[in-house]
Amino acid sequence: MTYTYSDAKLEPRLARDVVEEGVTRIQRINQVLYSDLLKVADDNVSDMSYYMEGDTFTVEGIVTVATGLAYAGTGVKLIFEDYNGGPWSGMVCYSAEPAALGSQPIGRKIRATGLISEYGHDSYDGNVTEIDITQPIQVLGFDPTAVPVDTINTGDIRVPLTAEQWGAVWIEINNAMVIRNDLDYGQWTIDDGSGEIKIGTNSESEEWTGWERPPVGSFVESIRGWVYHRHGYYSDSTAYKLEPNYPSDITFGAGPPIIAEVHREPCVVSPSDQVQVSTMITDNSTISQAFVHFRYDGGVWDSVAMSSPGADDIWSGDIPSSSSDDVFVEYYISAYDDGIDQIEIKSSHFPNIEVGNYMGYISKNGDLTIYDIQYSPWPSGVSPYIDCSVTLTGIVTVDSLDHSTGSYNSYAMQSASAQWSGIFFDGYNLPGLARGDEITMTGKVYEHYGSTNLDSVTAVTIMSTDNVISPLLVSTADLAQDSDEPEAYEGCLVTVSNVDVTSINMSSSGTTVYDWSIKDDSGISCLMDDDMSTMEADNFLSGLEVGSTLETVTGIFNFSFGTYKIEVRDMADLGQLSIDDDFYGIAKEFALYPNFPNPFNPETRIRFQLAENSNVKLMIYDVLGRKVCTLVSDRMDAGHHIINWDGLDDKGIDAASGMYIYRIKAGDFIDHHKMLLIR
Repeated sequence: MTYTYSDAKLEPRLARDVVEEGVTRIQRINQVLYSDLLKVADDNVSDMSYYMEGDTFTVEGIVTVATGLAYAGTGVKLIFEDYNGGPWSGMVCYSAEPAALGSQPIGRKIRATGLISEYGHDSYDGNVTEIDITQPIQVLGFDPTAVPVDTINTGDIRVPLTAEQWGAVWIEINNAMVIRNDLDYGQWTIDDGSGEIKIGTNSESEEWTGWERPPVGSFVESIRGWVYHRHGYYSDSTAYKLEPNYPSDITFGAGPPIIAEVHREPCVVSPSDQVQVSTMITDNSTISQAFVHFRYDGGVWDSVAMSSPGADDIWSGDIPSSSSDDVFVEYYISAYDDGIDQIEIKSSHFPNIEVGNYMGYISKNGDLTIYDIQYSPWPSGVSPYIDCSVTLTGIVTVDSLDHSTGSYNSYAMQSASAQWSGIFFDGYNLPGLARGDEITMTGKVYEHYGSTNLDSVTAVTIMSTDNVISPLLVSTADLAQDSDEPEAYEGCLVTVSNVDVTSINMSSSGTTVYDWSIKDDSGISCLMDDDMSTMEADNFLSGLEVGSTLETVTGIFNFSFGTYKIEVRDMADLGQLSIDDDFYGIAKEFALYPNFPNPFNPETRIRFQLAENSNVKLMIYDVLGRKVCTLVSDRMDAGHHIINWDGLDDKGIDAASGMYIYRIKAGDFIDHHKMLLIR
């Protein structure tokens, strides 16, 4: 309820908040909550309609794809949408009986009655909402000029969060460039600058016979079609594609050059290096000239001409060496066509310099730091070292135990208690890592849904152990989504104090908690999440209510699913410290500590310290003295160690509820403690 313009108004949130009598709006059947769309990439079911419970619905709309025009296997389908178009307005109508739908041309207004279903496939991502008719389609009228069309961008149909609403809707895209024309089944791709999408071949019109896909670089002035959620994957943004009915739905024209696949060599630059920048430049005509523009430390722009000695559209140019250490070099590319068969010569730039985005690197002697990789002065937030193989040093803040107990499954390290100094990383066959380990590693820089990460990590060397990284003391306002510089804290250990839980953000069904909003004295909320939490911390968080107060919250700041959030690791991060504060000091003697949590279900941590390198056996026994499992039987270095027991015996079978004893033998040191498993 709102009050505006001297009147009270009821403001529905979703199409399903308005319940009609008789005919149901298509939008009400199709619309899915944003919070559910966040989960689609993981579960591949959260895009489904909420109305698949066997109820019969009657819907109306105007036909956009005629009966039999689109391929439907052994059956037949037509596509129609709400008279007014817009998001969530499209509907597929399918029948296994070719005669069941009748001959419905484009522009016919129809009424369909049937059951709602979802059509998916185990081999592909996504589901198509359909109405399976239970009675003959009613004809209400005919007006081909009334077919609605919505103009969107290619980037709008690349990921479920923005694409699902356009499923089966008749849309138009303008001013795009052909990127590929060699895909299977006659498919090709376009990009209007917001992201590449597929153009499908679902139409069975005879007008496509003999039609040739346009050359790469062709300018598409406009293209119309319906959005098909089929035969693709979310991981490479091919789950949605555009399906024109006829060749006449496509208008080609002349456009500016398209610049893609930019690389530099070397990727990590020293002051003496001359840097070669190469790129693929395509156009509907001929590229007449291209340049690399560059500047040092924000100074005056200079440029060098690029050349293309071959016939493969690859252009390259060399940025001169900076000759000085620690110089920040920014650059971008411009290209011009010859203007033939056009009104004028057309040009383009990469990246989008109109909003202040550039590429760059630091000319530097010695190894790069995490700060060098993370710091991005541009609105895009992209690392200057994207796709580069780099060697970094830092102190582990998310270790092997955290990696295995949480659902995020990534490590993190930090080089200093400062902004831009933390980073997530992962790789295969990494050694066991503990918080406080100082490590050096080599990996490739990439952007994971907007978060700068290090992947394919190799050559991990543990330099020292038991180091301490102090968390950055910040306010919730510093970590809010729309704060001035939240990205500066990405991958860093942070602490907020004296916070209240302001909301618990859940799925529409109320069964799944996504995250918690918390607020301190700043009055501005940020998010707290449990993707990296132990079971004990996860259970603690699940018990929070709106109004709950926490003295401190510590965690790794992360960007995930389009939002920034504090990732809590364990109970200590929630101010519920359950072990000796001095645990991470220097190990001066042998010791076995009480496990935590205790009682537990289903896992617990066992902590011990070794005064010297020792042969260690750590065993679990039941109260009758029978061995349940062996956790450690190896030689271990002096220092502090944490071992997780997941409640399984040596055969991988769940241990029963009851009292258990864990016993350690390290050289001459022997000790034991009791713990209680409650299932």
